[in-house]
Amino acid sequence: MSEKKQNTIKDEIRELVSLAGFEEAKGLTVAQAAHHLCVSVARLHQMRLAGKGPKYHREDGRLLYSPLSVMAFRAKNSINQKKYKRI
Repeated sequence: MSEKKQNTIKDEIRELVSLAGFEEAKGLTVAQAAHHLCVSVARLHQMRLAGKGPKYHREDGRLLYSPLSVMAFRAKNSINQKKYKRI
């Protein structure tokens, strides 16, 4: 991977973490992760159960996604990125 692409991904990760309003260690809820991936909560659950979604962990009985894993999954799989353009 080129250095320019790595820097772009790092910038997107920082933006995701700041938009989510969470420290990286806490994680994103299922609804927040689905929003950032531009998929429904149900679709994210389906991907998780099939073993094809971003990495997750459980904390105090809650299912949480690391902002880094969500961003990496989005960059790797390009989910709906062309459909939604930034203004």
